[in-house]
Amino acid sequence: MKALRIFFFTVIGIMVIAFLVITTTAPLRKVNELNKIATSDSVFMNKYKAIAKYPELLPLVKQKAQLQAQIAIAEDDSIGLVLNFKEKRASLMLKGVEIHSSPIISYDKDKVFDGIQSPAYRKIFTTPIHTVAEYSSVIKIPIVYKKAPKDSIEYMKNLKLPVAPEPEPAYVNYDLEYGFKLILVQNEWVTEADKQIEKKYKEDIKKLHFDNTFGAVLNYRKSLYTPVINVVLEGKEVRAIYRAIPKEASIVILL
Repeated sequence: MKALRIFFFTVIGIMVIAFLVITTTAPLRKVNELNKIATSDSVFMNKYKAIAKYPELLPLVKQKAQLQAQIAIAEDDSIGLVLNFKEKRASLMLKGVEIHSSPIISYDKDKVFDGIQSPAYRKIFTTPIHTVAEYSSVIKIPIVYKKAPKDSIEYMKNLKLPVAPEPEPAYVNYDLEYGFKLILVQNEWVTEADKQIEKKYKEDIKKLHFDNTFGAVLNYRKSLYTPVINVVLEGKEVRAIYRAIPKEASIVILL
């Protein structure tokens, strides 16, 4: 009986250790996957030998990549989004001109972004990153339905100052290229509608954490880890950004 108990606890211990090893290495596997985007390209690596050889050049690589990405988004005909986390500002840009600026109240970025090496950073972030799918609690183009009056008398009877509709809860969830995710969410939840969307937002975050933790266990051969950038702004700013940029948006991320 004692030997059986020792065997049982040994097996449990091995399983726990294996689980911890797999879950803690999931972000590292994603980092390696991103870095291989550059290292697997021999032509690219041959061109950028210096930045691969000297890791201390990473700050300069980031600075140059960010400038090139902003030039690239300025050449686009559509409105793009620039997220500047150093200055804590989200900017809507059109042809190189900032047409709207939103202060970032707070943000949280996955530690995976800190593990991206110079060659991969040079290859990924020198151009805008594009959205591939989205969820939003905000209607893209709000439509107001109003019954037309039958005559001028009915029009005068119904004449009154327009009342602004209650603001929609602001939660936008973008899937980006390279398996990244960007979340824009409002900072306050006041109305009943707000609280319903807040519940969905929190459930989505929990599911994301669950998938990032247990996805590697369920499928060890494939990296299912999703690096997330979570940005908190005022609700009106989230709505303004979402409605301004096109469905397949271009986003520059200045980390």
